[in-house]
Amino acid sequence: MDGFILGQRCQELFRLDRRDPFQKFMELLYAQSGEIFEATRFAGPCGVSRPTIMKYLAALEATRAVLVLRPFSTQRPVEIISAPKTYAFDTGFLCYCRDWQQPRADEFELLWKHWVLNEICSHLQG
Repeated sequence: MDGFILGQRCQELFRLDRRDPFQKFMELLYAQSGEIFEATRFAGPCGVSRPTIMKYLAALEATRAVLVLRPFSTQRPVEIISAPKTYAFDTGFLCYCRDWQQPRADEFELLWKHWVLNEICSHLQG
C-alpha cells in the first residue's frame, strides 16, 4: 500500500521523520480498525517507540484520517485505565487493508459501525 496521499500529507504537515514506519503504522491501524488501541502493539512491527506511535496517532487524528473514540465513564478511574478504540475514516481503506474483496456477512457489522461513525462525524461538522 505504498503511499496513501493522506499519509504523505500527514508526514509533511507534522514533519514525521521516517516514511516507512509511519506507512506501516497506518496500514496496521486500518487493518485493526474498530478494535481497542494499544500503542505498544504497534511499536514493535513498525520499529519505533511507543511515544512515536502516539505521535503518529495524534497526526492521523488531527487530520481526521482516524477517529479515536475514548472511553467514557461516570467513574473517573475506570475512564483513565480503559483504552480507546480507533476507526479508519473510510470503509474503502478498511476493506483494502483487511484484504476484503467481497465482505462476508459477519464482516458487515464492522463496516456498518464505520459508516454510522462517518455519518455522525459529517453531520456534526455542520
